[in-house]
Amino acid sequence: MRGLPRIFASLAIAGILIFTAGALFGPKGWAAAGAISLLWIAWRHDNEVGVCLPLAILLLIVIAVLCLLIYLMLLTHMR
Repeated sequence: MRGLPRIFASLAIAGILIFTAGALFGPKGWAAAGAISLLWIAWRHDNEVGVCLPLAILLLIVIAVLCLLIYLMLLTHMR
């Protein structure tokens, strides 16, 4: 129960960051702030083994590679 207010504070800060970046920079700001917030929350609330941050980084790498492949397919099939 002791860590519950801490996670709520982290989520509130991340939400404010995402909303502000989205308002200032549009969709690119939403994406960048979402990735930064995910990494920050995974780092701040990492478990004793220390696997949350590397898993969050791997998840973001997988999403980035998939987006890059979709973009490259769009470029090659656009005529």
